[in-house]
Amino acid sequence: IVRGAGRRYFDASLRGGRGIASRFVLFVGADTDAPTVRAATRLTEDMPDVLELRKAEHPGIVLVRPDGYAAYASLRMPKANSLDSVREVLDRQTTRA
Repeated sequence: IVRGAGRRYFDASLRGGRGIASRFVLFVGADTDAPTVRAATRLTEDMPDVLELRKAEHPGIVLVRPDGYAAYASLRMPKANSLDSVREVLDRQTTRA
């Protein structure tokens, strides 16, 4: 989980077109193992109105908020349980009090 003000996330896929619209984007690196990719796919299927999955050139996984800031990052070899943290962040940021 990114602490503090966070930092803007830049990726070529965010330019032009609809960008990220009003959804979160989960970037999954090319080095990510198959179980983690499957877990990421299931998470996006569970939250289709909130989350979009995209492949990334960088290693690890990064959850980007609709405002373009990183909400979660695991830049080392993430495991499927890393997606539990992503789900927690999404639940906190998408549930109204």
